[in-house]
Amino acid sequence: MIRKIPVVATPIYLKDLFYYRHLFKKGLDPKEQFINSFGNYIGAKYTFLFNSATSSFYIILTSLKRISEKREVVLPAYTASSLVLAVRKAGLIPVFCDISLDDFNMDLKALPGLVNKDTLCIVGVHMFGIPMEGLEEIKAEFPGVFLVEDCAQSLGSRLKGRLVGNTGDISLFSFNRGKNLPTYGGGCIATNSVEVAEEIKKASALFVEKNNLFLEWLGILKIIALYVAVKPHLYGALHFLISPFKEQSGVCDFSVRGYTDFNASVALSILKGIDKMSKARYENGMKIIKALKLEKDIITPRISEDTQPAFNRLPIVFKDLHKRRRIKNELRHLGIESSYMYTAPLATLTNSVYLSGHLLTIPVHPLVGNKEIDRIIKTIRNT
Repeated sequence: MIRKIPVVATPIYLKDLFYYRHLFKKGLDPKEQFINSFGNYIGAKYTFLFNSATSSFYIILTSLKRISEKREVVLPAYTASSLVLAVRKAGLIPVFCDISLDDFNMDLKALPGLVNKDTLCIVGVHMFGIPMEGLEEIKAEFPGVFLVEDCAQSLGSRLKGRLVGNTGDISLFSFNRGKNLPTYGGGCIATNSVEVAEEIKKASALFVEKNNLFLEWLGILKIIALYVAVKPHLYGALHFLISPFKEQSGVCDFSVRGYTDFNASVALSILKGIDKMSKARYENGMKIIKALKLEKDIITPRISEDTQPAFNRLPIVFKDLHKRRRIKNELRHLGIESSYMYTAPLATLTNSVYLSGHLLTIPVHPLVGNKEIDRIIKTIRNT
């Protein structure tokens, strides 16, 4: 079968690629336009663009270091290893918190035993696009600790009607391939704090390297490749070429650069349809969760009624590893890609170890139709 649904994707159209031309004709600065639009969308007064979420997180940490002498960063033990890389590059100490098998986010009950007088910040990751609950309670319980929201996988997700990214002191977003707003690279910092914003400006002046012409053109070519690759028929035909470029392990280092004008123009165009795509992600994910609620050999995330996740992908935990492997193979035969995600936690904590060893993530993005949803449900039920 040539047609293949990628496990993560966001539709990119020709109009998105040509939006730069539209802005150029009007004499508008793409980055300025995107900064204003993105800040208005999530409700942030100050927004800053960088070349990746990792570099954005690094800038956040170096900025917070200038405000406080504390040195420990609490983050979940199941998340991207690039976060730890940024923590260590900033000269700080990572402290790992186990996750909950209820919603696969940080276990709030474990936090009090980890936070101390040397805790600089707590990183609340909205994993898989599922909003982490209890952020306001964290702020109230630990008033001297910064709360950083990691929204890399959750742009468009809502909790109690409120978009993720404006509850904490500061938040970061990713625009890398496979994210909810992909431009094959890019990251963003958002905050409503004047003090934090001023320090970010200073850190940016110190650490951000300039993009050269080669990197600008390389970025354009990558976005064009992404536009082609996410289409199911082309993804299936080109899968043998695309697979080597998928992330198999964490990065060892990173550079801190700015966001390009072309990236910003594409992001601005995609942002206009983000609510519609977020709704599709939510509805597709909830169809599967509701259909599988009586299955005893799997664990699906608990989603409260006041939560609307814009699932980046749907996480399902399989108690039977043989069944997990059979389902992955059967979905592959049906032209539906699935993924084990991170196969090892950042620390050997009980739930994080279990999740990493038993997880299978399923596509629920806007390119997944009702036919594929039905096939996923039937495969998990009957295999």
